Amino acid sequence: MSKYKILVLTDMKDTTVNTLKNGVSLAKIIDAEIHLFHVKKPTDIVEQESQLSAIRTMNRSYVSTDSEIQNLIEPVSKDHNIPISYSHVFGNLKNEINSIFKSYKPDVVILGKNKSKPFSFIGDNVTDFVIKNFDGAIMIVDNANNVTPDKQISLGVLNSFDSSLNVAFSKHLITHAAKPLKSFKIIKNTSDFQNTKSSLGQDVTEYVFEHNQNSVKNLSGYLSKSNINLLFIDRVKSQTKTQSIPISDNLNDVIAKLNVSFLLSEQK
Repeated sequence: MSKYKILVLTDMKDTTVNTLKNGVSLAKIIDAEIHLFHVKKPTDIVEQESQLSAIRTMNRSYVSTDSEIQNLIEPVSKDHNIPISYSHVFGNLKNEINSIFKSYKPDVVILGKNKSKPFSFIGDNVTDFVIKNFDGAIMIVDNANNVTPDKQISLGVLNSFDSSLNVAFSKHLITHAAKPLKSFKIIKNTSDFQNTKSSLGQDVTEYVFEHNQNSVKNLSGYLSKSNINLLFIDRVKSQTKTQSIPISDNLNDVIAKLNVSFLLSEQK
């Protein structure tokens, strides 16, 4: 069986090393190869210059960016004994991301969460773009609460219909997760709640919240108390009748408000 492929998208800002380390953590857990990808807009480099001068400026920028990426990934690769490949291009951000999706064919895309401008990545709504255009698993890294290399994951599952993990590498995650696993549900009415069968095994603790204006705030508190550092959300809308409030309808809001890293399911 071929290795899984992880693609780390980066804007080369201060949080890049942290995002990359989360990618390394996941790569070691699921036995995946990892590739870092960066896009720089030509307009960020070249302003009003002659064509020849513009080419020289872009060439210098390409070389300096290449060196910057090497200096960033080499210590991470060495510290955790895992090879990390990389590439970077000039071009339209979303077009180039779509292109790397097609050429590299990742199983997982990882990107950082920008606190000051949720879903912003070099001035563009890239998180939302990736969610809409990539059908594989997506990991969105919180800079303060994330997955650390060579340590157990504290894994939570949010509103999955049967508390399952809809990712190809779910068995790897469960094996490396601290027990008991935590299942969180926001439902329409707690008085009508009935336990559903979990495919994660017997060692699962379930927390149930009734849907109201404080649901996400209450959930945030329990995630913190439970020390959850990776929260799984199923992007697939189940056709089966369920008591849970569909998180996929408010996904952006949930991701923005919870201080935790996220793993979004595959979408098939």
